Amino acid sequence: MQVELIKYDSNGDMLVWKHPRTDFHTAIVIVRENQEAILLKNGCICKLFGSGKYTVSGGSIPSFGEAVTILAMGGTSPNQNEVFFICKNGAMKVYWGTATPVMMQDPVYDVPVRVRAHGSMTITVQNSVALLQRLAESRNSVSMTAFESYCRGMVVSKVKEYVANYAREAEISSINLATNLESISTGVRPMISALLSEYGIAIETFIIESLDVLEDRSLQIIREQGFSNFEQSSGRVIRKCPKCHVGLVPNSKYCYLCGSSV
Repeated sequence: MQVELIKYDSNGDMLVWKHPRTDFHTAIVIVRENQEAILLKNGCICKLFGSGKYTVSGGSIPSFGEAVTILAMGGTSPNQNEVFFICKNGAMKVYWGTATPVMMQDPVYDVPVRVRAHGSMTITVQNSVALLQRLAESRNSVSMTAFESYCRGMVVSKVKEYVANYAREAEISSINLATNLESISTGVRPMISALLSEYGIAIETFIIESLDVLEDRSLQIIREQGFSNFEQSSGRVIRKCPKCHVGLVPNSKYCYLCGSSV
């Protein structure tokens, strides 16, 4: 009986790759460094292999009846023995961002604002079996590019939810979110970590690099109200930025919001 040689020479972009042969009875499986292989028999996970060389038997030698069935099927086995390779090439850097602005209600000035968020994270595969169960059993392979895109969707969803709750609970205006990036990053990370752990993925670093309120009428209202409130509370008039009209502290050389020279 023919012995199949099953291996995967990674092209660098695949995260999960399924070997095309599924009707073998005996095979030599070669697993390279930074790879793991998973054997499925008739859809059930049977074995996880680390790097090395293994002999895998898909079943005993077929009986006469089974042999007739195999011949009737053109020489292929009715049993499905599948091998998936998981590529674990260290940490993956994932850049994420909101494709469209996030609508949220400013908790201080009670106006709707549009916010964009961008950041990055590094992730690693910790549990190959969990990854295969949640992501890849229904397909032949998953590229790292496709998985990164999948992760972005989950990250953005959680960031949207957390930022809105953070601003409301802390009672800070949306224009001050950018001064709380470290605190927001620390708070949202456990939510994303718990979500990705279901896929066998661990987060090594997670950073929100920017939270920007888009220029529109709502932002203008916030600036006008904020400046008016400052004047009323301090009893004095201070300079305004000639470009964005935000109130400036005395002796300012640059606008803290838009960076314009004053």
